[in-house]
Amino acid sequence: MIVNASAITEEALIGVVGSMRDQIAVNLMNAPISVESKVVNEYIAIMLMIVMKILIAIMIVIKIKFAIIITIITMKIKFADLTE
Repeated sequence: MIVNASAITEEALIGVVGSMRDQIAVNLMNAPISVESKVVNEYIAIMLMIVMKILIAIMIVIKIKFAIIITIITMKIKFADLTE
């Protein structure tokens, strides 16, 4: 359950940041704006990509930690059953 919930969150995060990045790309193509604001928009898009990758990495670490904890708990339960 926990691992699935974090997977759903990860997909939602990719969708949100991806749509923001797409919107910035559309703004860059459509709007007749100065070079400076284009550079700023590209910088924002790059920052969003970096933040997204960092958050996904954190979620993967959390998933691995939960998997390890669940494995340890099940091993303890199995070991307790064997010792009885």
